Amino acid sequence: MFEKRNSELLSWESEKKKLNFICSTLKDHGILIKPGSRLFRYQRIVDALDSSRPNQLPKGFKTKHFHQIAIEIHQLSLAVEELCNSIHFDEWSKKFSFLVSGNELPEDDTNHFARNYQFELFVAGLFRKAGFEPLCEEPDIVIEKDEEMFGVAVKRPNSFKQLDKNLRKGRDQIINSEVPGILFLDMSLISNPNNYICIADDIESVTDLLMKYLDSFSEANIDPIRNIIDNEMVFGIIFYLNALCDLNNRLGHCSRISIRNLCSQNSPHFHTLEYVANALKKIY
Repeated sequence: MFEKRNSELLSWESEKKKLNFICSTLKDHGILIKPGSRLFRYQRIVDALDSSRPNQLPKGFKTKHFHQIAIEIHQLSLAVEELCNSIHFDEWSKKFSFLVSGNELPEDDTNHFARNYQFELFVAGLFRKAGFEPLCEEPDIVIEKDEEMFGVAVKRPNSFKQLDKNLRKGRDQIINSEVPGILFLDMSLISNPNNYICIADDIESVTDLLMKYLDSFSEANIDPIRNIIDNEMVFGIIFYLNALCDLNNRLGHCSRISIRNLCSQNSPHFHTLEYVANALKKIY
């Protein structure tokens, strides 16, 4: 298995340890992993693959689960490690309880609440790893920096048709919170609604593909997005994209972010966005 995180080559054993860490940490914090939940099924899959006992794989297992587990573990382990150590964990704990639900593959989800919360917790974990201490407050996340505050509205549209609606909802969340903020938008389902696996020779090819998509999408859509948002309270937008990939039969995932400014360079929020971009750049 291969994951683009500091060019580190991962094994099923390391993934198994991460998944056990996720489940045991959630349990220690009062969140039980019920049999039949997707985390429980992920554990069964990893155990069966790690021990080479395919007869113990869950019913309905698909090869794509190999790849999907990489993304889930990446997002879940970061969220759990960062937020379970946060002084504000109690505020986040209710959202953690949603992580045990949902289907193993996102394209099979009819209810997107589980992965929507997972992505929100992942984003909060990213900000904490970048040196902030995120609060679980409207719009979705609030960050205190140098006696100032900014918000983050996290959106995960499940189709291109839902994009405008999600942008407006995120804008309204920021305005109603009365905290200036940025939108953090997961583009993964928009770009690849069927969750296809990207086949490539190396991780750099996948990285280039994701960045080309993010760049072309933002270049083509940034003006319409500005027109939809059209409010000085929303001063930036972060696009996120991940993809399953097969790298010469090495299984894993790749993810990238792109940050766009929505305010003038004379705005005090411009420097906040610069600070955020530099902080996230250190870990992404």
